[in-house]
Order: sequence, then C-alpha cells, then structure tokens
Amino acid sequence: MKSSPFSLSRIAPSPRSASETRKARASGPTAAELEAIRQADEAQLVLEETRAAYDWQAAEVEKRSAELAGQGITQDEARRQALVEFRDKYEFTAAAHQ
Repeated sequence: MKSSPFSLSRIAPSPRSASETRKARASGPTAAELEAIRQADEAQLVLEETRAAYDWQAAEVEKRSAELAGQGITQDEARRQALVEFRDKYEFTAAAHQ
C-alpha cells in the first residue's frame, strides 16, 4: 500500500521528558520573561499614543489650513500658519513638539 502525501508523519519526540515539560508549564514565565513582556507592552502603548497624537495634530492642522485657505491664503502659507497656531495653542502637549 502506498502512503498518501497527506498522511501524518511522526513528529520526533522532544528531548525533555514529560515530567520536565509539565514542570516548565506549571512554573509559568520567569521574572526575565515577565519583564520583557512588560517592556514590550509599554513600548506598544507609547507607539499607540504617539500615533494618536500625530493623527490628532495632522487633523487639526489640516482643518485649520483649510479654513485659512478659504480666506484666500495660499495653501503653503495656510499650512505653515496652521502649524504655528497649533504649536502655540497646544504647546503643553507632546503632539506640539513633533
């Protein structure tokens, strides 16, 4: 009988014994692993906050530059002025310093 290409092949056994595997699973992550997870979570949070601040700044500057352009100011000058106004108005935020 021919073997099918879809048949399951035998997976090589782990070099750890079953009791060692159970002990490792029961003990949970090490302190170093937990610290690495915490740092990764903090980095992700900072990245998300930075993106949100940048998106907010871009939306505010775009809105104000459209208002200024509607008053007859050129697009470049309107954008520059809108950015200056944003930085003056929201200088206490991180978004203003980007």
